Amino acid sequence: GGLPRHRGGEPGAAQPAGRQPRRGAAAASAGAPRAGSAAAAGDARRRRAAAASQLTRELQELQEMEADLERQEREVDEDTIVTIPSAVYVAQLYHQVSKIEWDYESEPGMIKG
Repeated sequence: GGLPRHRGGEPGAAQPAGRQPRRGAAAASAGAPRAGSAAAAGDARRRRAAAASQLTRELQELQEMEADLERQEREVDEDTIVTIPSAVYVAQLYHQVSKIEWDYESEPGMIKG
């Protein structure tokens, strides 16, 4: 009885060349990643990359909108600084020259004097 016992239980029974003894399903899958989980991980990576790309585009659009709003705000500030005092000056000058008393009780958009 110096020969090892094999799966068949008979002393000296050899396994066919190139074959390994069968393992249980749990043992077979424990060491190797499943094909489905690799595909799922790849899908998840693609979804995250697509979401990141979408967020980057949205961020760029928001930055462009912010820059446009800042430009518009500067233009309004310039108009306010230049136009309103100019309009007030013209109105005061016209009042002093013409001696017209304005009717402030008139409807909006209607100028009476």
